[in-house]
Amino acid sequence: MHDGSDNLPTNVLALEDYLRFIKVTDNMNPEKSEWLDSYYKSVLQTMEFSFGKSFFVEKVNMDSLKLFVDEMHRSVIETVKDNVLEKRVLREVFLLCRFPLQLMENSGHKLEFNFITEVEKKTFLQCLFLVLLRPHIPLKYENMFSFLQIYPKFIERDDTEREKLKAFSNWVDLVFYTIPSKVRIFTASLFVSCSLQIDARRHLLTLISKIVDGSDFTNKTSEIAYSLDREDIYRMESELSSDENDGVRGR
Repeated sequence: MHDGSDNLPTNVLALEDYLRFIKVTDNMNPEKSEWLDSYYKSVLQTMEFSFGKSFFVEKVNMDSLKLFVDEMHRSVIETVKDNVLEKRVLREVFLLCRFPLQLMENSGHKLEFNFITEVEKKTFLQCLFLVLLRPHIPLKYENMFSFLQIYPKFIERDDTEREKLKAFSNWVDLVFYTIPSKVRIFTASLFVSCSLQIDARRHLLTLISKIVDGSDFTNKTSEIAYSLDREDIYRMESELSSDENDGVRGR
């Protein structure tokens, strides 16, 4: 298990465990804390994994990124601390189409980009927000046994792919803490209120695939099993989430 001091995770599967166990308290100053510096590096690693190193070299001002990560992280912590961690509350506060974008607009530390499209910018901010939120929401599937109880057909996948599918399911579950239930249906548009018309299912599948499979995930979407498995997970988690109460599991 990573403790944040060395052997920083180099992929999202390790990072998922890493983030689960680290907690930030009010008295930790990111400018002075070596521990938080390691945390920032781990966040940067998973963002580079998701978008590719060239994306950062060409499009992201790295000096502004660390300050913005700190500000977004503190905002997440304050919101979680001040609420009872109910899904219905988090969905109102952490609305995926609004929270990271508004924070960007109102931030005292503007995250600067170069030659980036609006869709790329929004996707980047949403991915960053989910990565920072991850430590504060318990993993739905903590082990392979619990995952295969819900998805027994994935026993046929190889070990590496099963781990990715489990990670994918946990990230889908996390996303459902940030969007209204009515948006999860396949025909809905996630960003109607935000003036960005994107099919909810397709956008979320893309967003989560970037986190789990990295920047080259588009090379895999032509594989029928790859796409169908992830669509099945999205559908199942949407149904399961609709059946659950609003309390956060494990709290």
